[in-house]
Amino acid sequence: MKKILSIVLALCMVLGCASALAESPASLQGYTSTWDNYGLSKEPITMTIGVGAQDVPDSEENNIALDLIYQATGIRVQFVGFDGDKFAVMTAGGDLPDVFSMEASNAAPELIDAGLLLDMAPYIDQYGANIKQVHSDYAIPMAENLYGDGEHLYFLPSNAAYLGDVSLPSERGAFGYNVRWDLYQAIGAPSITDENGFNEDLFLDALAKMQAYAREKTGKDTIYALSGWNSWGTDWCALLPYSVSCTYYLNTFGNRVTGLVDIDPYGDSNSNYYGTLRFYNKAWRMGILDPELFTLTLEQYEAKLSMGDVLVANNSGYTGKNLDASVTEVFGDDCNFYEIKGMPFYFSLLTENSPGGYGMFAADAINVNCKYPERAVALLDYLRSDEFLRTVACGLQGVHWDYDETGKPVYIGAAAEAYANGTWTDFKAVGNGNYISFPVHKLALGNKVCADGYFVDFTTSAEYIAEKVANDKSVQDYLKFYNSDARYVGEAYKQWVDEGIAAVAAGFNPKLAFTPAPSDEMNSLNTKCNNYYNENSAKAIFADTVEESEAAIEKMISDLKAMGCETLYQSEVDRQTESQRIAAELGF
Repeated sequence: MKKILSIVLALCMVLGCASALAESPASLQGYTSTWDNYGLSKEPITMTIGVGAQDVPDSEENNIALDLIYQATGIRVQFVGFDGDKFAVMTAGGDLPDVFSMEASNAAPELIDAGLLLDMAPYIDQYGANIKQVHSDYAIPMAENLYGDGEHLYFLPSNAAYLGDVSLPSERGAFGYNVRWDLYQAIGAPSITDENGFNEDLFLDALAKMQAYAREKTGKDTIYALSGWNSWGTDWCALLPYSVSCTYYLNTFGNRVTGLVDIDPYGDSNSNYYGTLRFYNKAWRMGILDPELFTLTLEQYEAKLSMGDVLVANNSGYTGKNLDASVTEVFGDDCNFYEIKGMPFYFSLLTENSPGGYGMFAADAINVNCKYPERAVALLDYLRSDEFLRTVACGLQGVHWDYDETGKPVYIGAAAEAYANGTWTDFKAVGNGNYISFPVHKLALGNKVCADGYFVDFTTSAEYIAEKVANDKSVQDYLKFYNSDARYVGEAYKQWVDEGIAAVAAGFNPKLAFTPAPSDEMNSLNTKCNNYYNENSAKAIFADTVEESEAAIEKMISDLKAMGCETLYQSEVDRQTESQRIAAELGF
């Protein structure tokens, strides 16, 4: 039980705002609730669901999601809030909620050995049609093999993505540098490639010209082409996305299994991390790197982006809509951030091979003492149904959305107005209902295609995205510049992936789930090595000469070797190799 006391639960239920309009859920046309097919009672009962203490709503009344659950199942959800300590007390006393979510890897052995969890395997065939539809490809076998000896299902991976045949479209979805496109055009859109592909020096030269142009137009000498933030440490890829794979990525064991990177980040001066330091040093010596790079918080960094003081966004979601009016007044309303074709970046594409989930990071479990085990399993199943998912994402059919004469789902009434105005999120959360979003059912199951042929959130379809940007001058100019027949930017990125110009970002690979946990010794060494990175990377970046930068890198490599980081790298290689072996034995 000592381990349980240290559990930091990864809770997977995020609650909406407290105020809501009292409306009775409408049934969705075209859907037959799977619950009705199970022959289960709808006699009113109460089930407790464990959530983080901070996530318990002020009121559970007039909540659309909860009301829908009650209407469909007869189950009135009662939330139980807890943190790690309280969960340990509940576990010790055998007083767990009926249903709860947690990070399975943290306490699975203790909970299973204590006999506190219901084996869901005997119930899935009869009461798990939706569960089997969205998870059977790998999530259930993975959970059974990881925590049930291949036979028992104690945890249902709620954050393991749906493996459908259709990729979830992405309006943007690129990981890497999103460049102020208006400024790139203003300097003549110079090429950043040569006969060998992407040319780092050409790219930096273009950024220098963009910076000079922006400073001249605004009179501000505080504008820098490149910046970043240090809120997450220098070993976080968002700070150094140029190479994408920096120490954080390498040390999370994904590189070998996914095949993106296979090089010693600690001892090889040719690794991507050291390459990134050299890139930033070039930028520093050119005067286009923000000297506050290592002191900014994420919020401060984004504020600089908004005010036009940084010209490259290390954030795939950043667009011209985030720019302050003072910027658009000078540069025009069509300012935006896009990837320059030819530079290295990864396009985030959710496919059957890259589901984008987090494995057992969040998993649902059922108390073995739950009085209604069949209904508890069926409840988890209902939370994965078209009816529930579509309602949480888009609202009530007949109230917020409905089908038009062509069979296309569309927003109606006040919801249609909110969607058109770009205020749907606020409208959904506050103005027209307190939805409870079980995030798995938004993130991991977002690319689930419902029975009507549209995604859970029907506005994420390519058709809707294309309509959204059809009159966006910035988008259309971007596509025209590259002579692309794509309908939106994300579709152009996808085409570049197909052409081999960009790569697909690796999502969750089921093989990774079988990676043995590192030893306490290796965890300690990993922390020590990353702390060293954090403390010494700036020396290589802010060096005034190439020689000084290289000397700093050489010292880093020497110091890290002396600290034993080569051992850490070999340990990572061994763990990843073992994960592949285990996965292969189990048929993954």
